[in-house]
Amino acid sequence: MDIHGRQLQSAKQHQVFVSFRGDELRFGFVSHLVEALQRHRINVFIDKLERIGEDLTNLFVRIEESTIALVIFSRRYTESRWCLDELVKINQLTDQSLLKVIPIFFKVEPVTVKQLRGAFGDL
Repeated sequence: MDIHGRQLQSAKQHQVFVSFRGDELRFGFVSHLVEALQRHRINVFIDKLERIGEDLTNLFVRIEESTIALVIFSRRYTESRWCLDELVKINQLTDQSLLKVIPIFFKVEPVTVKQLRGAFGDL
């Protein structure tokens, strides 16, 4: 508590980090998802202001600030080195129990991702 009796925020901002690939998701499913979360006063971070190929330091900080990561696996997710780097960071924090992950399978069968089939593993 501060000197005025207010509860101090923890380092975590209770925000949700959304990891996804592609404009087809950004301007469709993800935009609706983000709008719904924000409508319920949930602080959401997506990479809309980041430039592809730039340093990922800012994204890694946003992942660390989050308490939940939504990883939206789509057919083209693994085509993005950026997404794969985010996933490594998300996995590291999950292994340390610092982040909860909710996988979302968008037009991809969960077994394809879990068993590393097709674009998610060896063909």
